Amino acid sequence: MKKLIAIAAATAAGVFAFRKWQETAAEKSIWKASTDKVE
Repeated sequence: MKKLIAIAAATAAGVFAFRKWQETAAEKSIWKASTDKVE
């Protein structure tokens, strides 16, 4: 049972980290697009 909880916790942490990384990547592309237009 402890293994199952550990796997669930690790999966949740992985999903959270992945979403955070996607948000950062999206923000970078938006920032790049907005700064490219200024030049």
